[in-house]
Amino acid sequence: MKREEQISLLLAAWFAYSLYRWSITLSTIFSGSGLLGFSFQMIFYCLTLLIGVGGLLQFYFSRFKKSQLLRLYLIYVLVSSLLGYIPSVARLFMGGDESSLFFIPLMIETAELVISFFALSVLATHRTPRVQQSTQEDGFVTLHYVPVSKGTRFLNRLFDALLFILIIYHSYQWWAYTFESFFDNTGYEVVQFMIVLLEYFLMVVYYLIMEYFFHTSFGKVFTQTTVINAQGGYPSFTTTLVRSLCRLIPFDSLSFLFGNGSGWHDRLSNTGVVEDKYVD
Repeated sequence: MKREEQISLLLAAWFAYSLYRWSITLSTIFSGSGLLGFSFQMIFYCLTLLIGVGGLLQFYFSRFKKSQLLRLYLIYVLVSSLLGYIPSVARLFMGGDESSLFFIPLMIETAELVISFFALSVLATHRTPRVQQSTQEDGFVTLHYVPVSKGTRFLNRLFDALLFILIIYHSYQWWAYTFESFFDNTGYEVVQFMIVLLEYFLMVVYYLIMEYFFHTSFGKVFTQTTVINAQGGYPSFTTTLVRSLCRLIPFDSLSFLFGNGSGWHDRLSNTGVVEDKYVD
């Protein structure tokens, strides 16, 4: 059995279990207090789950060639699970009568992390930078990589930012609760400052994981682009780390609007962004 078929079966089982959990929660709400307890987060969870199911169906019926929608869903799950994992571990080991209640959710988050990482790793092996060719006057054909446009870079940044804002919004309360629990005498302003620092740290970690292991990000999957080094291959861990840390430079997110369309994190790490394509 091919790894793509293994992924399809694994994700199908995962989606079936997730839909079962959601239906049980929904039936409990309606059988108990009507719409009391029905929240936007529940609706959003169901919608994202249906997007994942749709991505899996697209992936399967395209004979494992079309994976854009599925990869978008898997990146969302991976990042949201990572952001919620540390607070879950903290709640489990803080003790108290309710600490045991967090064990099962922690195991579920662990399974989501492993499954999404494995699936994204396999799907990444079927993507490669798109090479364009040009014919010289003497008939000699040269191959080269064409950097994407400023508009594409803007979309990459926009969708990455939207993903990050959305996930931070959903996990904010748990992070705030974790900081307040560990630092009893910490004031509100200090907690807010620590969360801001955490956001910058997580941004670096996000790009490091996405671009090193999967050579892409949420925004790049949307625009079907990838990151490459000066030789046209994928950047090493050190290069990706430098590229990710450079994103902390003030106004780096807008630096691609000037010059040739590459950002400061591209120039300082000697990397670039080009289109990618599916390969067997």
